[in-house]
Amino acid sequence: MPPYKKFNREVILQTAFYLVREHGIDKLNARNIAKALHSSTQPVFSCYKTMADLKADLFIMANRYYRRYFGKVEAGKNLFLNFALTYVNFAIEESNLFKFLFSPDKNEPSANPAPGVFARNTDTNLIFTDMRLYAHGIASLIVTKQLCLERSEIVLMLKNMFNLLSAEQPTKQALLPTSRDNPAL
Repeated sequence: MPPYKKFNREVILQTAFYLVREHGIDKLNARNIAKALHSSTQPVFSCYKTMADLKADLFIMANRYYRRYFGKVEAGKNLFLNFALTYVNFAIEESNLFKFLFSPDKNEPSANPAPGVFARNTDTNLIFTDMRLYAHGIASLIVTKQLCLERSEIVLMLKNMFNLLSAEQPTKQALLPTSRDNPAL
């Protein structure tokens, strides 16, 4: 009878996810996973041929987590501003996952920063793309500790950018939600 496998692929992946989330991708290796499991590295390599295989599954798992995080975006209100704020909040709250997803090695793919929140139509695409790029810049600077802002400052910056972008699109203004639709914005 073969020996009982104490750790399966899911346990290894969950442990890797925890390590990346808490300590960053630089700390992900078979030894650290084994240490977290109070085991040897053998279970890691019995479930995954290489660390690259594990990282590929980990990237999928982290991307799913990121997409679920966007359930916080309130549709029907100022979707542009809410998306941008949720994106920056993800970077602040999950900085190690943000770095893993959006600052990959040259040979790794990066996540889609817009997980199905917006339809890609001509009325919204221009403002959405600009807001996404602006939010990504803020998020990246915060995560790399090059910028330190209070939440109220971030909200004000995003509102100002949205207002500037909206003013440039006067014919589309009626289609876009405003802060009057959401007094909290």
